Amino acid sequence: MQRTFIGVKDFFPLICEKLKENSEKITKNVLKCLDNIISYNNYLGDYIDLVENLIEDDSVFLRLGLCEFLYNGIHKTYINTLKLFSFEIVELSCRLTEDMNEDVQEWAIKCVAILKVRLGNNFSEKST
Repeated sequence: MQRTFIGVKDFFPLICEKLKENSEKITKNVLKCLDNIISYNNYLGDYIDLVENLIEDDSVFLRLGLCEFLYNGIHKTYINTLKLFSFEIVELSCRLTEDMNEDVQEWAIKCVAILKVRLGNNFSEKST
């Protein structure tokens, strides 16, 4: 039986806010929590809009955490499901490659790279 975190989407922004605190212990725990969200829910598509809203924040630590969340989500999401929102991930990652912080840029490039490795040229068109 697969467990899911019911209602976690509502708490996602609050969980991510903790990344702003720049505490190594808190960051580690928050990233583990975000990893569990993908591991148990296994549908990154529900979180793309939420990530998109949060990446405009001034906190580099928040943006880095969101990039890592995207990367892990891309890596763990089933390929057939990943195809459904791959265009949105590419758009989001392209925006992140223009970030002022080099680490954020590097994570964004990693996101596109892992997406390319997993999907090849089977990207989706923009969803409506």
